[in-house]
Amino acid sequence: MPIEIIESIGLCREFMPEEQTNPHQSYSLIILWVIISYIVGSSLVHLLVSTFFSNKIILTLSTSISQFMFLLLPTLLLSKKVNIPFKDIFKLNFNFKLLHLIPAFIGLMGIQLFASGFSELQQYILPEMLQDVYKQLQESIREQYLSIIVLDSIPQLLISIFAIAVTPAICEELFFRGLFQQSLEQSSGYVKAILLSSFVFAIIHLNPIDFVPLFVIGAFLATLVYVSGSIIPAILVHFLNNTIATVVLFYEHNTSTDISTVEPMNAIIYLLMGTFFIGLSFHLLLKNHNLIENVEQ
Repeated sequence: MPIEIIESIGLCREFMPEEQTNPHQSYSLIILWVIISYIVGSSLVHLLVSTFFSNKIILTLSTSISQFMFLLLPTLLLSKKVNIPFKDIFKLNFNFKLLHLIPAFIGLMGIQLFASGFSELQQYILPEMLQDVYKQLQESIREQYLSIIVLDSIPQLLISIFAIAVTPAICEELFFRGLFQQSLEQSSGYVKAILLSSFVFAIIHLNPIDFVPLFVIGAFLATLVYVSGSIIPAILVHFLNNTIATVVLFYEHNTSTDISTVEPMNAIIYLLMGTFFIGLSFHLLLKNHNLIENVEQ
């Protein structure tokens, strides 16, 4: 082949636009793959275990197995496909300031109050024709939750805390506040990453009654990770939040009392106090931080 032709081919290749993968699209596909893997895998495990085993402890532990196998493992494997260093994706470090724990615990207290008040009051906002449906759905979700945990003794409580608090605190945080949030930060910015990861976090729990509290929790944890630069405070808050809920269920189960349900007037007080403490925690986190500037832009 003449040299002139070879050179002209080289010039054409040099000026031809190369096919480039859209980072936003590739990150979205990775996130979607993990979510599908978790939903399908955990559903299959629950179906198999509930079909072949009658021991509730096995069913409880199967929820942990599902999260480790179908949420954490795909998250770790697919994180290699993201063009972000491992340490920047998962932020597993203890470099956060201890002062970040103050708004973290204030926010935790606010979330508990807000969730309790909001869950009780929202039924009164609904039209009267939907209130019975709401109560049935609320009871159904509670029964489903109780069906996968064991609460008859202290050892069983510890098993339930491992399944309901320890496992989600690790697996869900590494996915939602790790792979999900950090990938979106690269392609869409901090604010969109926080809002979208929080929205999907609320959706994936398949609990429409607690959608708003779950979204608030997700947004708070996402902001905590962004501001502190570490996922450890979010893991701690997530663990404590779920542990408190499990211990309350344990107490109610073994004493035949109901401390979760509050009177409407008390629910209003809880909601207002919760909103105040959550707002205060966000203020303390965002004070002197550039996330506020990003929102304004």
